[in-house]
Amino acid sequence: MSAHSMGLALPWRVTLAAAVLLACAWLPISVGQDGTLAGLLLAAWREDWLQGLLATLVLGGPHLFAATAMVASRAPDGAAPAWVRALTAWLMVELVLLALIVLHGLQEGQGGRAPLALIGFAAVLASAWWRRMASPHTPMHRRDVGASVRFGAMACFGAFAWFELQVRGGQGPGLWLHATTAASFLLVAVVPRDR
Repeated sequence: MSAHSMGLALPWRVTLAAAVLLACAWLPISVGQDGTLAGLLLAAWREDWLQGLLATLVLGGPHLFAATAMVASRAPDGAAPAWVRALTAWLMVELVLLALIVLHGLQEGQGGRAPLALIGFAAVLASAWWRRMASPHTPMHRRDVGASVRFGAMACFGAFAWFELQVRGGQGPGLWLHATTAASFLLVAVVPRDR
């Protein structure tokens, strides 16, 4: 029986770390510019609802995940944990697609920095997540919302750490990239392992 099915919330530190990750969407995307991811997503929604939805899911996925993790950490009964699981699955899909894009780039002679690190990370994390969540041999308490939050935060951290490598030494990334990387790591660190 999962701690969440018994109505137990995650520790407050998880709620606060998820709130920090969500707040990163309001930080500048580029150095010297005021544009934020939240502003970009709002503009996309104003232009066209489908464009806004896709932009929110693809670009805003980590922050949308953080919002659901924040709610689910305080309200373990209801729909919020299901939303966390769904968005964790979406983040895994995004991570694997990013790895496939990088793999395709390798075939085309474009690799960027540490392409195999991202490909390996995506393969290992997605496999571990699938094994944990889909195996009938995994006890329910090891598949609770805390496990989903941890896996989702690991997917965010791995992708954003790789993005950090790509822009290292370059001009351009704003506080958004660095803060999202750090906030993702913080969320991974504060989620209890097994309860």
